[in-house]
Amino acid sequence: MKAKLIFKKLKSGFKKLVSLLSPGKKAMKGAAIGMLIFACLVFLILPLEIIQPLGFITTFVFAIGLFLILILSALLINYLLKKLNELPTLFKRALFFTILVTFLSFAGGMQITLSFLAAFIILPALLGGGIWLLIKRDWKKNTLLNKILISASTVIGFAGLLTISIWYFYTGKDTEAPTNAAYFGESIPEPLQLEDPSADGPYSFQYLTYGSGNDKNREEFAEQVSIKTDSVDGSNLLTSWSGFTGKLRTKYFGFDKDALPLNARVWYPEAEGISRLCSLSMVII
Repeated sequence: MKAKLIFKKLKSGFKKLVSLLSPGKKAMKGAAIGMLIFACLVFLILPLEIIQPLGFITTFVFAIGLFLILILSALLINYLLKKLNELPTLFKRALFFTILVTFLSFAGGMQITLSFLAAFIILPALLGGGIWLLIKRDWKKNTLLNKILISASTVIGFAGLLTISIWYFYTGKDTEAPTNAAYFGESIPEPLQLEDPSADGPYSFQYLTYGSGNDKNREEFAEQVSIKTDSVDGSNLLTSWSGFTGKLRTKYFGFDKDALPLNARVWYPEAEGISRLCSLSMVII
């Protein structure tokens, strides 16, 4: 009884603290307006800065379309949250707990995490729902359709979880490491007693760039280019450079697959008696 009384007092105190710290309707409205203004500014600065080289008209149309998509997405998320709030309390708690456990256990790439999240929500829900109906509902009173759905739900949930369990706990087949033939060779060369080749050398260095001189996005290959080069025809290799996406690429880069620029940055040592473009010393990136 004492423990129950203490729990009630803690719960009541927590509710009072939350009520005291909770902002009013006016504050929430102001916070919403602030978030909207900030989000619009971020939308105008970051995405538009990336697609700006496409030109004013293309950028404007793209921005309007993306803005409408974002608004529709926000409305859809709000609708889903309302529907989520209509779910039973126990299901919501189990759902959120499963989401937290999944992100904590499989914090890898986003695609992998979302795949596991979907599996860990759908499969246990199917299995648990099917078993619960089998236990709590009189099987004879179910219609044929209900029997099929309950059986399919149970089988799919069980099979899916069994597959994931086997995949997770299966360590794989034992394989022998391949023999290092070079290590067992008759004549192994002695290590060279030389200085560390990765250390700084005695020479200073410079770099130059070569390219078309017309690059729209990188100054070092535009007006700042040191050597202008001819373009090459890459149409036989870039077969996907076509259609609407191909036109967007051409608009963004300023060239198409028939006239690809040759761009590079050349690093070379700077010292007396060494050629500016010594073929043995330069590094091309």
